[in-house]
Formats: sequence, structure tokens, C-alpha cells
Amino acid sequence: MTIGERIKDLKGTLSQKDFAEKIGAGSSAVCAWENDESLPGSKYLEAIHQVFGVDINWLLTGVGEVYIYKEEKGLKINEPAVEYSTKSSAVHEQIKISDALAMAARVLESQTSYATALYLNIQHFDRAIQAEQRIANLEARLKLVENQLTFFSEREGREQKPEEAIQEEKTVGVQE
Repeated sequence: MTIGERIKDLKGTLSQKDFAEKIGAGSSAVCAWENDESLPGSKYLEAIHQVFGVDINWLLTGVGEVYIYKEEKGLKINEPAVEYSTKSSAVHEQIKISDALAMAARVLESQTSYATALYLNIQHFDRAIQAEQRIANLEARLKLVENQLTFFSEREGREQKPEEAIQEEKTVGVQE
């Protein structure tokens, strides 16, 4: 399936004009994309991503899930089927950062749709890492609060025991 065919599928029952208006393009550009005469530029790829919730990698390559977000704006959108692990693996040990940076630089400087896709992926991965760090910090803070709560609960329990013992002695004395 070509990019043009994927755009046609994505467009569904929308006319070329309506689709074009939604993403800020001209209908002639959409026609050219559908006929595989040209590719959407980064501005339009980003607009399609934002308006329709489409994974740009899928749009460009046909690989992966069509949609990357949960239900949003009334659209039924799938989550990725892949589970990601933050644990180290043999693959991570084989990565040479300098090689990866050189490859990424070549792609980003290519001014192609691949550059746009890579840039957007980098943005999303960066946000995901930041979110994981925030979650880890919040979990650590929650654990600290739980420990403090346990400490204060136990301390309060020790302080109340003498009062409970006095009340119990009074009650026992009255019953006798």
C-alpha cells in the first residue's frame, strides 16, 4: 500500500477539499498525494498527525499501528500493540551512541519525510522518558509519605495505649 492509498483510507468519506481544509492544505496537494505524485511535507504530516491522531511512521511506511492515542476527540484510536521495556537488554549493550547520533544526524539533515518522522519520534521518546522520570519521582515521594504515615500511626498507637489502659482499669473497677 502506498502513502497515497493510506491517505485515501485515512480520508474515508471526506472530500479532498474537506480533508485539505482540516490540515491546512490545498485540495490539489491532497490530490497529488493520493495519486503518489508527491509526498506531504513535514507541516502537513504534523497536521495529519494532530488532526487525525495518526502515527506518522504508519503513514510514511505502512508499518505499525495506524493510531497511537487512546480515545480522543470522539475518534476510536488504538494503542500500540508493542510493550516497551525500560530494563537493559543485550540490544542496549550493543548500541554505540556515537554511531546512532551520526545516523540520526544524516536522516535529520536529509530534508525528507524520514527526517520528519525521526524528529517526531525523538520528541515522543523524550516526552516518554521525562514522564517515566516524573513517575519514578512520584513513586519515591509516595513511599516516603507512606513510611511517615506508618511511623505516625504507630507512634500515635503507643501514646494512646496508656490512656486505653486507664479507661479499661476504670471500667473493670466499676464492674467489680
